[in-house]
Amino acid sequence: MSNNKFDEDFCGYWRGVKKTPEEIEILSKAVGDAYRSCRTRMKYYERMESVSENRKIYEEDLALVTIVDLSLENCSRVSQLIIRKEFLEVSDKKWFLEFFSKSTFYRNRKKAMKEFNIDLTDTVCMD
Repeated sequence: MSNNKFDEDFCGYWRGVKKTPEEIEILSKAVGDAYRSCRTRMKYYERMESVSENRKIYEEDLALVTIVDLSLENCSRVSQLIIRKEFLEVSDKKWFLEFFSKSTFYRNRKKAMKEFNIDLTDTVCMD
């Protein structure tokens, strides 16, 4: 478990409380927003060849991106596709019609968010 009191409180709370679908979606969106921001900033530093001058921020961004990527790898292929297209990438709102019917997509989306958030919590809150 983390040495940080906030992390311990968060992990204890997040693991111990049943989340509503709305809470899971809010967390998924927040993680996606942070992920995209971190990747954008990292790419900027790399393009500007200023990684060394911004080492601390770059390493924090890299840590978040790595945690999200590792959590995503633990999900099923269907969940990976949905999480990536719905939250981690900028995609057309109707992207899923190429792969799923609407009802199948929304059923799988709910499962994917739950699966991803469980994996993400387990990765962040490793014992």
